[in-house]
Amino acid sequence: MVLNKQGVPNRKVWLFSPCRYKTGAYEAICLPDPNSITVDGMISWGYHVATLVEDPLLGELVYDYFINTERPLRLQEWISIQGLSTYQLRVEPAHNYLFYSESAPDQLESLFTGEFFRYEGEALEGEWVAKGLAVNQTAYDFYLEEIKTRPEGQLRYEYQLLVGNINTFETIIRDQQEPAELPAGLVQKHHRLLAHYQQRYEYYLARWRTQLLLLEQPEMVNWQPEEPRTHLPYSWHTNNYVHDDLILSNPMGLN
Repeated sequence: MVLNKQGVPNRKVWLFSPCRYKTGAYEAICLPDPNSITVDGMISWGYHVATLVEDPLLGELVYDYFINTERPLRLQEWISIQGLSTYQLRVEPAHNYLFYSESAPDQLESLFTGEFFRYEGEALEGEWVAKGLAVNQTAYDFYLEEIKTRPEGQLRYEYQLLVGNINTFETIIRDQQEPAELPAGLVQKHHRLLAHYQQRYEYYLARWRTQLLLLEQPEMVNWQPEEPRTHLPYSWHTNNYVHDDLILSNPMGLN
């Protein structure tokens, strides 16, 4: 969206691992987790998407700041880094927001149907972009504040379970539900901490709504969301807030 506003021609390149297009396949993209958020130290994706720009001198370049923050990558280099023995590659117009998928018997992941859709209809009305960005930003805050400097131990492990899979964290923070894949009682055990990040999510969601609106309507420059309330420090040792002053108040990744 930003590149389009700047008049920079761009497309999206989608890399699908076998588990997302082939029945009975389990191979996925597996890369080291640079932030050690996941329990096993690896990130697993069924697919990955990045921005593709045509450079008049260098040809097709992929901009993917998860894989390389220093420079764009040649298309084949980008594919090779993700380590798949076989894959499907699709280069699509930038306006293709996401793809259709369908469930298959005995398949953990839904399978790519081969068709994409724009950001309209249910996706637009459901604010999928704003919500996804707000969840990602909240998850990164959780990592910085609760995991990054915390020593190894049971509490760090439990926090990694909560945030290590973005879909799990999304269910907790955005949907305010308890994911079935987590140990029973884990969300309830940390409900006060999670309520804090649910409030943080609501704040980021309001900000992203505004930012996306400004891309379409630059004249809307004066509105600002209300700042989140300030909380007293969280105690690592007691696993409780020093002061019980909480407000219960939901675009990656897609992957």
